[in-house]
Amino acid sequence: MMFGMDHKNVLSVLCVNTENPTRPLLVFSYASRGNLKRFLVNCRQRKDDTTVSTQILVDMAIQILLGLMYLHSKNICLKDMAARNAVVGEKFDIKITDNCLSRDMFPNDYFCVGDKESKPIKWMALESLVYDQWTLQTDVWAFGVTLWELTTMCQQPYADIDPFEMSTHLRTGYRLGQPLGCPDELYSVMSYCWLQNPTDRPQLNQLLAYLNEFYTALCRFV
Repeated sequence: MMFGMDHKNVLSVLCVNTENPTRPLLVFSYASRGNLKRFLVNCRQRKDDTTVSTQILVDMAIQILLGLMYLHSKNICLKDMAARNAVVGEKFDIKITDNCLSRDMFPNDYFCVGDKESKPIKWMALESLVYDQWTLQTDVWAFGVTLWELTTMCQQPYADIDPFEMSTHLRTGYRLGQPLGCPDELYSVMSYCWLQNPTDRPQLNQLLAYLNEFYTALCRFV
């Protein structure tokens, strides 16, 4: 489905070789800083001396939104929006993707709960966990978790919660806490993404307008 996609914030498949059906070869464009989650974790652990400011992180979130908006315009629900499913270039340009390799690269982000399928439980909306429902609004929920990842330099969400208990906690209104140093404006965006009723969650264009406004405000003080 990603083949032929044409957007600056989407890592589309350039070409595919299926001569060996058991080992298909997919070709993507090169991203110099690699996987976004690995890059941010390395920065947090000081394995990479790159300075990533709040301004840069907000710009990353905006780019992710633009990529999601493009996919939604093509009637594609990503179902697995997370920092691990994005790559970052030299100038912090972001491209989102889902090449199914994340389960191998980040096994601690996926769990089998109730069936044999490995799922990103802690990025999933309540209706996805309980009813296996996936809509454009479940991508909005996952974007909220991705924004939390950005503001924590990719710490693990709900690290202390058993994946089997996630739906119970979410039903009672439990959500990720405000990260240390995270501006109130950004945490408000996350909180709106995690509203229990899908129709109450913001649309992507609303999120984009708010983050653009916040980014402009940040630029005034830098």
